[in-house]
Amino acid sequence: MEKKLDEYLKKFNGKFSLDKITWRIGDITLAMFRRYLKNCVKNRTIVEKKDGYGIIWYSRASKK
Repeated sequence: MEKKLDEYLKKFNGKFSLDKITWRIGDITLAMFRRYLKNCVKNRTIVEKKDGYGIIWYSRASKK
């Protein structure tokens, strides 16, 4: 799943939304990937931000 996350971040210049991408059925399901994203947000490896239209965007957490 980390590979899929890196693929989406690279493809969309470091920021993506599950609402804006088309999900291809593959080795992992969308539900599994959503749970993985929630765990990454909880562990603070990625950041979840909601824009003014209610769309949730994911990006890498900046290191300080």
